[in-house]
Amino acid sequence: TLAVVNGGTGVASGTTNQFLKFTGSTTLASAAITTGKVLQVVNSSSSSSGTVNDNNYADVGFTTSITPSASGNPIYLHWYMPDNRIQTNNTNMNSKIYRQINGGGYSALTQTTGGTGYNGITTMISCGTSGVFVDSSHSTTNQIDYKLYFNSGQNNAAVKVNVDGTSHTGIMAMEIEA
Repeated sequence: TLAVVNGGTGVASGTTNQFLKFTGSTTLASAAITTGKVLQVVNSSSSSSGTVNDNNYADVGFTTSITPSASGNPIYLHWYMPDNRIQTNNTNMNSKIYRQINGGGYSALTQTTGGTGYNGITTMISCGTSGVFVDSSHSTTNQIDYKLYFNSGQNNAAVKVNVDGTSHTGIMAMEIEA
């Protein structure tokens, strides 16, 4: 029994996956966590390198898939691109997350970065980027595929990912109970 001071009552037992909460000014009780639980996590990454030479967004193969257990559960996305190189001057890297539901075709979901690693000098620079986004607009229990696209933001200069061949670019998706 957990004693509660100042005249309150104690808690003698609880149930797995519950926590203690105050039910009044001096009373503790156990309660279930009903929202915000992480229900599943998927992570896909690749050390494959890719190059984009223009300002058209390109798919270079960084994809992850998740099948939500309930249509109202949001999907928390975290993407990471640790080893990027802007090869020439006056450009930068932009990236977007694209989504398709149940194989229906990809469309842009959100801009993830803009102007990453802008290089206004004549030498190359290296930089990493990452970010998060919560997808609460899917309304499905079908498979959702997420892809990371990127481009060369300013001109026809080369922008590369996973330059060293050992870094991993990827997307992690977590289903969160609504």
